[in-house]
Amino acid sequence: MSVPAAYLAVILIWSTTPLAIQWSGDGPGFLFGVAARMVVGLSILLAGMRLLRVDFPWDRASRRVYLVGGVPLYLAMTSVYWSAQYIPSGWISVIFGLSPIFIG
Repeated sequence: MSVPAAYLAVILIWSTTPLAIQWSGDGPGFLFGVAARMVVGLSILLAGMRLLRVDFPWDRASRRVYLVGGVPLYLAMTSVYWSAQYIPSGWISVIFGLSPIFIG
């Protein structure tokens, strides 16, 4: 995949994510949406690792890395899902979609 195509894919995915966040928070609540997204993501990751026959490291150092990376990610996603209750998804889409451009 070329760099411009990957860049456009990131912008497309990031700018449509808030709409999915808004839809998932409409029913049972934002915490269910965050938890469901984490479970779906983990399921896809584990299925991909099994398909590619990649071992899942579970030693002490690896668990620490998972914890240090996972907790802040969960907290950040929780704040986005919570804020999506009060901010229109279009605003969040613009911010998410423009962030790769601003970051470079």
